[in-house]
Amino acid sequence: MIASAPGFVETGSADDLEALATGDAKLGFPVIALAVTMGGHRVSTTSLVLYAASGERQLDQLFSAPIEARDGDERFIGSIVFVPGYLLYRAPGDRPEHLAR
Repeated sequence: MIASAPGFVETGSADDLEALATGDAKLGFPVIALAVTMGGHRVSTTSLVLYAASGERQLDQLFSAPIEARDGDERFIGSIVFVPGYLLYRAPGDRPEHLAR
């Protein structure tokens, strides 16, 4: 075993690990990114979770937030943009803000 982190609590029939990726995400150190869906087939939320390895075979959670919410046929999409040293987050359903005109 290289490292571990706590698991996720089961919440519904749509619970799933959608994607796993590794890289530095422009943060300057290695991270593991997970896209995790929790909930049922009618109402569910997909979140992005970022982990970094600590020196003790542990994964420290750096960030966790919803990036998509579903309620029946409605979908609310958020976004995450990685820029050197940090990330920009917009929650599902929030209106995008214009940074420049």
